[in-house]
Amino acid sequence: MSRKLDCLKGALVYPTLLTLLAGASGVGHAKVSKQEADRMLPGGDLTPMGAERAGNAAGTIPEWTGGLPHKNVPVGERHEDLFADDEVLFTIDASNHQQYAEQLSEGAKAMFERYPETFRMHVYPTRRSASNPQKVYDWNYENALNAELTEDGKYGLLNVVGGNPFPIPTDGAEAIWNHTIRYRSDGEIYYANQAVVETDGSYVLNVQYRELAYAYGMVWHEPERNNILLRAIQRTEAPPRLAGQMQLIVGTINPTVEPAMAWSYNPGQRRVRRAPEYAYDAPTADGLMTRDQTDGYGGALDRYNWTLHGKKEMYIGYNGYNFQVDESEIKEADMLLPGHINQDLARYELHRVWIVEANVKPDERHIYAKRVFYIDEDSWTIAQVDIYDAQGKLWRYQDGQVFNMYTIPLMTTTIQGNYDLNSGRYAAEGLDNRYPPRDYTYFQPPSYWTPQRLRTMGVR
Repeated sequence: MSRKLDCLKGALVYPTLLTLLAGASGVGHAKVSKQEADRMLPGGDLTPMGAERAGNAAGTIPEWTGGLPHKNVPVGERHEDLFADDEVLFTIDASNHQQYAEQLSEGAKAMFERYPETFRMHVYPTRRSASNPQKVYDWNYENALNAELTEDGKYGLLNVVGGNPFPIPTDGAEAIWNHTIRYRSDGEIYYANQAVVETDGSYVLNVQYRELAYAYGMVWHEPERNNILLRAIQRTEAPPRLAGQMQLIVGTINPTVEPAMAWSYNPGQRRVRRAPEYAYDAPTADGLMTRDQTDGYGGALDRYNWTLHGKKEMYIGYNGYNFQVDESEIKEADMLLPGHINQDLARYELHRVWIVEANVKPDERHIYAKRVFYIDEDSWTIAQVDIYDAQGKLWRYQDGQVFNMYTIPLMTTTIQGNYDLNSGRYAAEGLDNRYPPRDYTYFQPPSYWTPQRLRTMGVR
């Protein structure tokens, strides 16, 4: 495959990808030849995740050489910033952002215009820190040869064994699936706290305790092969008016076989009920977000048509370790400013990203008529999202700080700002510095994840 990059709809793409996309019409033509898959093996031009192994011609993006190696971080301790000695190369702000327009999302440009005095991007040397367990790489190779999307327009998965289903994608839905079910440990306990920040900078912290089991992609335990993607329990601990509410969520790989299921527990009634509304554009974060907006995107894909626009170089939040430190180092209140998170704590780097555009199908509904996703090529983590309303106007913007939890290792987002460009309010996800850090040693068998478990946890 040629390494030359051409331009398509403002995005950089492989020439041979044009032919593949021309044949894609909502049905995933995911399986590639052994020759193509072999490009991900040692000595090939692609990484085990399907990214370009080489750096860019300008030398501003280095070669991927394996990312950060495993380094044990004991339970209860934070990950050290291994790049803390890096110095800022330059800063993008309202005065100069137009000269970097080709490397910025539309949402980022809007933030520079709306907050000219405070919104800035400190750009650091690019560190291709992304890494995963070898088992994930092995699965990716197998998936490249076998994985497919269902042909019913609901974008379910077939013949997937773990890892990223489509490391050499030909379809927008495939790229989103790579993000949605990327490896995030076998199981974990953590606090997925969320702050709704008002225009004056005041905020209320929604404290959310979570237990998760990533059933389909377990590396250290036997993975399930029964259509279960993940199991999760969430308990709200604050504010007081919401304390005690709980949800049990069982996500599925192929919704045409079995849709995702959810149950909720009401502490006042002490009852567990099915929660069919826990999906799509059901509101959360005081109306600033939708259920499927968490982690960039999470949930069923069937309400959108997905288009893959190839790749381009962009400035995205990367190696943002400042937002996962203990409160003794940086206080939560210092992370949250009027209009946006504290950009002086954020770190941006130049990386190649996949661009995926989602448009609501003519016969479906969603409050977001269009979304444009920017997905890190090295980790398949959604870094930024531009969100449009039914009139085609840019409405909201998501901006996350990607980093490596190298105790596994795996890639995730430490904080994500979800900005409403109309109201000036925003929701910040991932604020855990007042609470225990993530525990990746957690594991519970399938029998644990039942509605009865919610009742047991709800006993006072």
